[in-house]
Amino acid sequence: MTEKNTNSKLSEKNVKKLYMYVVRNAFAAGKSGCVAMGKEWLLHEAVLSNEAAVVRQILSDPDVLNIDCRNNYGRAPVHLAASRGNSEILKLLINAKCDIEAKDKLEMRPLHMAALHGQRAALELLLEAGAQATALDKNQRSLLMLAAQSSCHSSSSSSSSSENQRQIKEEGNEDEDEEEVVLHLLNRLGSQAEMLEALCVQDVEGATAAHHAARHGRSGPIRSIGRKLGAEGLRRVLEVRDLQGRTALHEACQQGQRSAAAQLLELGADPLVQDSQGRSVLQLAAERRDSQLCCWMLSGSGLGPARARALLQLSDSRGYRLLHVAASLGCCVILQCLLDSELWTGPELVEQLRTGCLEAANSALHLAAASGQLQAVELLVHHGAELELRNQLGQTPLELAEERGHGQVCRSLLRAEQRREQPSSRARMLAVTGRGLANMTSIVARTAHILYSLDYTTPKND
Repeated sequence: MTEKNTNSKLSEKNVKKLYMYVVRNAFAAGKSGCVAMGKEWLLHEAVLSNEAAVVRQILSDPDVLNIDCRNNYGRAPVHLAASRGNSEILKLLINAKCDIEAKDKLEMRPLHMAALHGQRAALELLLEAGAQATALDKNQRSLLMLAAQSSCHSSSSSSSSSENQRQIKEEGNEDEDEEEVVLHLLNRLGSQAEMLEALCVQDVEGATAAHHAARHGRSGPIRSIGRKLGAEGLRRVLEVRDLQGRTALHEACQQGQRSAAAQLLELGADPLVQDSQGRSVLQLAAERRDSQLCCWMLSGSGLGPARARALLQLSDSRGYRLLHVAASLGCCVILQCLLDSELWTGPELVEQLRTGCLEAANSALHLAAASGQLQAVELLVHHGAELELRNQLGQTPLELAEERGHGQVCRSLLRAEQRREQPSSRARMLAVTGRGLANMTSIVARTAHILYSLDYTTPKND
């Protein structure tokens, strides 16, 4: 048994006919184990299709039915009803004494499924029936965490279709139903202390409800948290770090969730916090090549000049600043945004271009050249990066590019040297060409030596 029946060859109309045929005829023939198995399968299918009348008819003969029968995911019919928010079917199952604390293979209970799918009505029914609101799943996720990452509508009607319930909201749109579930759970807690404790609960990865909301781009739950907590409580929630030392703002930026990032910044999240590897929120965004988010945060409408300037000075455990990250990955839009930024004066830009990371004190131009990022190299050179700057190993960007075999980058750097009218440019070109020929000659010589050393015997004369 599986949860999805979209690949079935039967039409919806024929499936319904099959339901009624089996219920009215097959079950009347006897109460064998085979009939019971068929009835359990039928119950799952009826719940999946929101067929309340069929569910009622199946439950009318409970002697041959295991109401908590599981599918391949370890989920019982009550899990499916909770996830779909069908209040009528859920009431039928609860009244038939189903196990409302049943766990699937991920130890998710029906209450967890209702929260994950944003089904407020189902959530209420299960809580009224005595379901444990503090229960955690296998990954130690709480109801608040699951509700915070929900992208589905809370159904206001028991006959809501599964297709509508699974509709995904576009990023940045208001999601009032999603927000209602989180607000409802927070309101049930009552006091500020209880809300703060619940919001600081961490899963196996150290993530809180705010982390989950940020990771999935759910600005609604983030707004709810901001409304319910005071300034001090909100500060504590936003400062919680996961096992990688990342805050909710780190999560939003790493996943490219601009709407959630903007909401967190508005609530006072600190953009200068670095994770356990020293990465800033901007570095995480740059590492996923999210130029739109990076440029927005560096603009006046994002972080503002003071915080943006401070962020540009931060370096991670490798000594990489944002400029190094963008150069090494060839993120030219981010590079252009940085190099054209009004955040730097002329001397400050020169200092950024000269600053080396911990790896052999390579500058941004060294990293771009070593990675073969031709466009990044040309951008940096155009903005005044030093061609003759040497790292701790005494190498220039040109020599690094030559060592890594990036011919196009070498030619670009040589042309740049010529344009800057450096006297040694022609000599350097000849030297590079000479070294290339020498390397080729060496390869040919070694190959000849190998061939000559093979077991070869001179043919004997007759």
